[in-house]
Amino acid sequence: SKSIRPVGVEDGGYSYCLVQVQDISSSVSRERQLRRQARELKGLADRIRDDEAFLRAILDNALDGVAVISDLGEVSVTNRALESMFGADAGGLVGQGAGALIPELERLLRSEEGHFRASRMRFRMESMGVRRDGSAFPVEVAVSEMERGEGGHPLFVAMVRDVTLRKRVEEELAQARDLAQSANQAKSRFLAHMSHEMRTPMTAIAGMADLLTDTPLDLRQREFVQVLQRNSEGLLSLINDLLDISKVEAGRMELERTALRLDELVHHVVEDFRSRNRKNVALEIHLTPGMAMEREGDPTRLRQVLVNLVGNALKFTERGVVAVEVRPEAERDGAPWVRISVRDTGIGIPGEKIEEIFDTFTQADSSTSRKYGGSGLGLAISRQLTRLMGGSLRVESEVGKGSVFHVLLPLRLAGPGGSRRLEKRAEQSPGALQGLRVLLAEDAEDNIFLIKAFLARTGCELTCVGNGRQALEKARGGEFDLILMDIQMPEMDGLAATQSIRAWEYAEGRLPTPIIALTAYALKEDKERVLAAGCDYHLPKPLKKAELLEVLGRFGGDR
Repeated sequence: SKSIRPVGVEDGGYSYCLVQVQDISSSVSRERQLRRQARELKGLADRIRDDEAFLRAILDNALDGVAVISDLGEVSVTNRALESMFGADAGGLVGQGAGALIPELERLLRSEEGHFRASRMRFRMESMGVRRDGSAFPVEVAVSEMERGEGGHPLFVAMVRDVTLRKRVEEELAQARDLAQSANQAKSRFLAHMSHEMRTPMTAIAGMADLLTDTPLDLRQREFVQVLQRNSEGLLSLINDLLDISKVEAGRMELERTALRLDELVHHVVEDFRSRNRKNVALEIHLTPGMAMEREGDPTRLRQVLVNLVGNALKFTERGVVAVEVRPEAERDGAPWVRISVRDTGIGIPGEKIEEIFDTFTQADSSTSRKYGGSGLGLAISRQLTRLMGGSLRVESEVGKGSVFHVLLPLRLAGPGGSRRLEKRAEQSPGALQGLRVLLAEDAEDNIFLIKAFLARTGCELTCVGNGRQALEKARGGEFDLILMDIQMPEMDGLAATQSIRAWEYAEGRLPTPIIALTAYALKEDKERVLAAGCDYHLPKPLKKAELLEVLGRFGGDR
């Protein structure tokens, strides 16, 4: 840098000027540096502004409300969703106390000393929010602590979601569930009542058919009686199926776990069908060695599945073979599995109908119900029972060539201890009940007639009354070895009569008389109810002569 200025005229007429030269390179460098820094600062400011705009865009496009809360409990940052949620204008919530928006949130964050604490760095809760107009609405809030700001003060980020719609849906679902449960309970009560009403006349029908078999009959008459027996058994099976499907759908089906023999179970099922088979169909059994070992399971329900599958196979097979095959499967999760296959040479099932046959009240073709009959419940119950037992039921079929149903079940080998074998009850020998004094409380005349006929040649001394009050009076006034107590009777029902008899026996210091409940209510809870009332045994209707005599012998044999 240089500067020139005149300094005057000297002798000789020459003019002079002063020239000053200064080195400003450092100043230029500094200025350039400042300009560069200014450009960098401007670029940084632009990036910050862009980042802020980007972050603001993210916040404003978020579906959930976002609030940043200071350690003083004030809302310092919001987004559009939060403002819309609480009914505020843009920025209208900034500076508000968090407690004004969500009262419970501030209570949770603030310590007893009034300071916001950092001990709850992350939590989620459901609470109530308060809009600007004072209306409350349900919210879900997720809170986390941010890194400390200036001075080390904590900041909290609250993610707020309006769950009004979800709560409404949950309430509607709860109401629908309650209605469904009520409807299911009503259905169960209806089925139980209908079961009772149908079992009562069934006792007389099946019992009379049973008695007729003990009378002199010609060949044609015996065939008539067998038709009665088969159809009464079919009707009883339908009643049981309806109750079972109701229990499964209501989640009240309980399985027992006891020892069983697959070979015995399969043989009993097949032999029962062989004795009734009138078709040109052979019944075969194929057992892999090792199936005679005792295993743990529910023999009653497994038998029910096999009866349904074998009965179904016989129904839809006019000629050929129905075969039951039992063999081991590979272990799964350390447990041995067993495959039971029921194969037939019947009409087969169209491929598109394979899964439909396992729906309740459904058959592969509506025409089959007209030709072969059936309710469409057997396969539905069988699949549900196998699932309850931890297994599966599937089918392979080809129209015109037959079907094979595969039951796969986890059946562990039974441990040490007694097994429950599927053996027939020993029949009572003539005269075994001679002199047994029996009190019968029953209001249905046909059932009284039937039981009298069942016991006619046993030597029992039978006394009959028509209601629970009369049964109580007779029990107090006479000596009986055993009481047959119908549950549903006029004036005093069987449960109340049983409880009164037990109370009288206790007060008098008398040994309890065995009381056998005769009831058309056959559910598990019905059995538990009569046993809790003081009965010794639950004998469901329709009564069978052999079963009644066996029970009388068991409970009246120690007289």
